Amino acid sequence: MPAGFFIFMMLAGMAAQAYSSYQQAEYSRKVGKYNKAVGEQEAALARKEAEIMASKKRQEGKRVLARQRALYAKSGVSLSSKSPLLVMEESLAESEHDALLETYFGESKARGYESRGSMLEAEGEAAYTRSMWDVGGSLLKGVATYGDYKGWGTGESGPLKTKRVKYGW
Repeated sequence: MPAGFFIFMMLAGMAAQAYSSYQQAEYSRKVGKYNKAVGEQEAALARKEAEIMASKKRQEGKRVLARQRALYAKSGVSLSSKSPLLVMEESLAESEHDALLETYFGESKARGYESRGSMLEAEGEAAYTRSMWDVGGSLLKGVATYGDYKGWGTGESGPLKTKRVKYGW
């Protein structure tokens, strides 16, 4: 077979490897961005869920307060006296505390999703960079192999011919 065929095959293989590395780089970047978007969506859902749960806790607290007022009124206890007011105040404070805990835990969960998304995006970018280095390495390897075949830098021509340097030892 003619030497031109082998050169063509060598260059085609190098180009295919470089293109494959490039495709992998683009895919890694897209997956990283997608994972970040998913993390942001999950974070938004976690915040919304926490907001709903906090609202339910506050509503529950208002119902308890209304029930306490009704029971105090039914039993004839004056709502202006200190004891009923303290109990109702404590009930209201507990429901607000529960609502704030729901908000806190929801925000913690949301930040976890965002952190995970950012980390996965960074991994995608790292894979992209690594793959782009592979593209460069494939191209350089192809050029070096072709140059070796052509005898560039050796003073000789022909496939894989190199000068042997003899040292005195």
